[in-house]
Amino acid sequence: LCWSVIGRGYIRYMITVSIISHNQLFIIKNLLKELFNNSNIKIILTINIREDESVIKKYINNDRLLIIRNFKVKGFGENHNHAFSLSDSEYFMILNPDVIVDSCIFDKLLHLMQSNNLSVLAPISIDRNNNILDSARKFPKFYTPLVRLFNRKNDYDLIVSKIYNVDWVSGMCILFRKDLFVKLSGFDRRYFLYYEDVDICKRIHSLGYNVNVTSEVSLKHIGNRLSKKTLKYFLIHIASLLKYHFKHGFK
Repeated sequence: LCWSVIGRGYIRYMITVSIISHNQLFIIKNLLKELFNNSNIKIILTINIREDESVIKKYINNDRLLIIRNFKVKGFGENHNHAFSLSDSEYFMILNPDVIVDSCIFDKLLHLMQSNNLSVLAPISIDRNNNILDSARKFPKFYTPLVRLFNRKNDYDLIVSKIYNVDWVSGMCILFRKDLFVKLSGFDRRYFLYYEDVDICKRIHSLGYNVNVTSEVSLKHIGNRLSKKTLKYFLIHIASLLKYHFKHGFK
């Protein structure tokens, strides 16, 4: 077996939130605290590598938390796909562990999804200084990563409080309607890390749906961009870049 599942409870929640921990439980404990403040949420936590679970021991036996312990490391998309297969909520959210959120944002996103008949919606992300980050972008050209080394300007101006239709949004936080995620067959598991969010958004557009981001809702992202700090993740980034362009074209 590749998966071990621990959890209880058969209540159907409006949103299932999928989080992957890769030696990040020490920060996820703060995220869990906020998530448990919203009664509409079921949480599926995938522990991708063995780590000290004592930091979240107060949540382990909670009926609203389902823990998946991997016996071998899985990729980003494969982990979220498996979490989705265990969800019975109408809405499915992928959420990075390295974010700071307020529990009310989930109800806000859900309201915007339902009132505007949307199938995909993401919040904007801000840094520690409340600057808007480039979490919504235009589809990349093959040379885009090189250009971005010298030009960090955001692709979209998301200052006005409204909903925008964009090319793709970061996998840091995306809320999907269940029926669309089923049509997509989830993420392409061939991407271990990086570009799986670009790929799924490309496929969303190909099915005739919009990818949306709202500046009415924000969360704080404290990620560390590993691909710019270690050779290992840089090489994974390049491999995913090539997979994406061989699949969707180099134009």
